[in-house]
Amino acid sequence: PVVPAKVEYGLTEVGKKIIPVLQSMHNYGEEYILEMNNE
Repeated sequence: PVVPAKVEYGLTEVGKKIIPVLQSMHNYGEEYILEMNNE
């Protein structure tokens, strides 16, 4: 047996609908960091 056990996870089609929201949050965070570093 493999220790630790190998497990793969995936998103359902419904779960994939949140990807654009997460991408927007990521983009906001990158812009926020750049703005804070320029102050």
